[in-house]
Amino acid sequence: MTDIYTYQDAITAGGIVTVPPGAYTQSAPLLLPLDTSLTLNGYGVTVTLDAACPGGCIEFASEYDYQIFRDITIRGFTIDASAVTADYTSQSVIGTTRLGTHSGISWMNNLHDILIEDLDITLPASLTDPADYDIRHTGVHLGSRQSSTSLSPSNVERITVHRVKVHGGDQAVVIAAARGYGAANCDEQGVPLTPWAGNLVWMDDISVIDCDHVATVGNPDHLLWGSFHIGSVSHGGSVLVSNCTSYGAGEGGFEVNGFNDTVIEHCDMTDSGAVGFMFYNFNDQVNPATQTILFDDCHAINTGPLVYTSGGTWPRVGFDHIATYGTDTGAITFNNCTAATYSEGYDFYVRDCASVTYTHSSPEPPLVESSNPLFDGTLSIKIAGVEYVAVVSVITQLSH
Repeated sequence: MTDIYTYQDAITAGGIVTVPPGAYTQSAPLLLPLDTSLTLNGYGVTVTLDAACPGGCIEFASEYDYQIFRDITIRGFTIDASAVTADYTSQSVIGTTRLGTHSGISWMNNLHDILIEDLDITLPASLTDPADYDIRHTGVHLGSRQSSTSLSPSNVERITVHRVKVHGGDQAVVIAAARGYGAANCDEQGVPLTPWAGNLVWMDDISVIDCDHVATVGNPDHLLWGSFHIGSVSHGGSVLVSNCTSYGAGEGGFEVNGFNDTVIEHCDMTDSGAVGFMFYNFNDQVNPATQTILFDDCHAINTGPLVYTSGGTWPRVGFDHIATYGTDTGAITFNNCTAATYSEGYDFYVRDCASVTYTHSSPEPPLVESSNPLFDGTLSIKIAGVEYVAVVSVITQLSH
């Protein structure tokens, strides 16, 4: 079989590159061009990564900070990375890296107008052993990194991941900002960073649509990786996650952070290790007064035990929205969302939000706690089109 790396020169030149249908091997990652338009077509192409192939299949590999990748489309490939060894932190089949290293560390990237669609990716078996905490295999991982010495923002804008299916591994799609460099979250000089305060990564117009992740096994223990993770410590404009499914994620099925306008719709999570759907604000540049978060037709389903272990035994949560580590959240709306199997945990657990609207076919309202000064103590519940006022006992108004 042909090594797909023979197409590297054509990819570097940019333009439209179409790989003929067939079976290919891969011994080294393909590097995408900087600041150059590229459409890489792989319909009918199956790529099998060599077990010793470092990194992933296709890399946004930058040499230094603030380099730009723009107007890049990758589509149509079937990629088998199941034989790749778990020697590298954050090993991604398609992802952002520092050129020449596969430690999971990227530069302060600028990513604009990226489309990744119609991929079928097989990863190594999902990891469940806490000893493997720092090793994770991901289908698509796009991101940027900031340190405490950063002077300029980096932007991740107009990113679409469409019809990507991921089998196995620990994460399906991650579009996120990280804090610093290295496992200790230090800056380039080794100085420890303050947690997520003032991170300058800006994300906007992010779409993850029609994507699926099926882990090889359900995770009985809590490992800090989930199927879909958008945002992390960045702040941003808009994000849409639509018609996606997650099964067996180690931490959560869906986590979104820090966007001003968030829509998560028509998504199902089954048997995550800890939380089905999460929304946190880590970044102190988020303004909760203007922030809206909509969950529409989303469902958290558990078929096994309703507790997880992570230095103890803890209840699982269907929908979890907190500001424990950062900034209070804005107005949250649940429309036709269910988490009915969480009898030992919480179906809905919402804290530190400006307001909550719950429109649902069940008469059970979510548990709400708030120390957010924007929260007016009201909870709107609509059942069969009729609006009710929640009784005081379902809301705990915490003191400042």
